[in-house]
Amino acid sequence: MKAKTCVLDVWTEAHQRVTGVLRYKPQDPYAVHFSFRGAGPEGETVLYRFARHLLVEGLDQVAGECDVLVAPHPEDPDWLTITLRPGPGKRTVVYVPSRRVEKFITSTYDMVPMGREHELVDVDKAVDEALAQIFRQVAT
Repeated sequence: MKAKTCVLDVWTEAHQRVTGVLRYKPQDPYAVHFSFRGAGPEGETVLYRFARHLLVEGLDQVAGECDVLVAPHPEDPDWLTITLRPGPGKRTVVYVPSRRVEKFITSTYDMVPMGREHELVDVDKAVDEALAQIFRQVAT
């Protein structure tokens, strides 16, 4: 299966418009990838991977904690607020159009329905890869 991509206008807290990309890969069925240029605290490109269900829940209520929060915009229901915390003391807040996100999420569920993600995950392979990475880190 091919990846699903949605290019959209993203607005920063500083009222700057940047281009954002939401991407869903069935090979990584629980996650969405979100990237945008120039929206980081120092104008850098921001790349994030987070749970797909956060976008769904965030359409109606605050969803997530710690490093990713998704919520309806407090003043304009046509927008979602996404807060990303890439590290201690760092925070990026962006606003994305709700309808575009909703349409994107619907198209990802057409690819991999909610609750069927586990059918695409090879748990044994994932555990083997994680252990191999840990052993490489310990060895260095």
